[in-house]
Amino acid sequence: MRIKNQLKLLNFLQYFIWGAWLVTIASYFFAQNWTPSQFGIIYSTIGLSAIGFPALFGFLTDKYFQLKKVYRTLHFVSAIIMLILPFIKTPVGFFWVMLFYMIFYMSTIPLLIAYSYSKLKENSFDVTVEYPKIRVWGTIGFVIALWIVSFTKSETTANQFYISGIASLLLFFVTFFISKSIKEKQEEKVGFLKIIGLDALDLLTRKKLYPFFILSFFFGIALIVSNGYVDAFIHDLSVLNNNSEIIFKYPAIIVSVSQISEIIFILCIPILLKRFSLKTIIIFGFSAWILKFLALYLAASSSIFVLLLISSVCYGIAFDLFIIPGSLFLEENVEKERRGSVQGVFVMMVNGFGSLFGSFFSGFLIEAYFTKANNDKYWTSIWLFFAVLMFVIIIFYLFLQFFKTKQKHL
Repeated sequence: MRIKNQLKLLNFLQYFIWGAWLVTIASYFFAQNWTPSQFGIIYSTIGLSAIGFPALFGFLTDKYFQLKKVYRTLHFVSAIIMLILPFIKTPVGFFWVMLFYMIFYMSTIPLLIAYSYSKLKENSFDVTVEYPKIRVWGTIGFVIALWIVSFTKSETTANQFYISGIASLLLFFVTFFISKSIKEKQEEKVGFLKIIGLDALDLLTRKKLYPFFILSFFFGIALIVSNGYVDAFIHDLSVLNNNSEIIFKYPAIIVSVSQISEIIFILCIPILLKRFSLKTIIIFGFSAWILKFLALYLAASSSIFVLLLISSVCYGIAFDLFIIPGSLFLEENVEKERRGSVQGVFVMMVNGFGSLFGSFFSGFLIEAYFTKANNDKYWTSIWLFFAVLMFVIIIFYLFLQFFKTKQKHL
């Protein structure tokens, strides 16, 4: 199999595994009559696993082990843990098993990126040209997993975990047939903070960067709230409409429009870069969260299907117009020798600290203020709250930018 086809298959399976449960697990969770705060704690495993562990496994791979073997082993272990999840019947037990799963699975994502870059360079391909074409297969895998889970009525059942676990085992076997990457031995001594990816946190205090990192933190909160609760919300809409409308019967299909819009809007970035600055595009991207949550608020009060589609499209706009321009913004504003570190901090702020805080915050907030006695949710209030929160944050960011600009002219 040609190397580019190998990488496409690996990316497809990598994100298929995640897509099988990431946005539907809340529906399963609430079907067990567990509380939003318990769900928030369990969903926080995504953020916890993104802090330190991917960098640690990356270090071990660079220093001691063959990347392909580490990647294969992590997927085998995560597959076994995922297949155990359906047998866990308490929130506490679910948290610990999920945490171990996420530590292993989350660490495979940067390893696959490193492997992809390595193989493309070894075969004299232009990484900037070829990698996006390969990575898009990950999004396709994510979407197909959502469709399979939805069409098989697995959104509220443990079948989603079996689908994910079986895909992990398939990826484990696929790795026996892919080529090795050239191992680059590390000679320099590395401190513990660098090993776990925390050596670059001083970048958070730079005047040019800290407003963007504040925005990144809240972007992570919006991302985790969207991924965590939209599917469960659509399930509640279906019940509200007495399951009479077929368009509400497949929530994961509706959610998958978010990933489809990612594929579309990523193609718009080169056009936007010719017309707007990176900071302007970043503002566009973050502001899309306001529109998304407002669309969900209106959908909660009216049950109009088109509003759900609009909210899903806004997700793709937010993700593409923030993550990619944000990465480019950091690339332009940090010295060459710290480029890798600042990108690691970016990922940690969004998928680590932002996701972690967002999971806890949203879970306790929804349970304390937006849940009825019978465990139904005040969805209109939930979505309006997050729309207002994102509006306040973008205004605060604009104020910081204006304040910095004004200081320069004093």
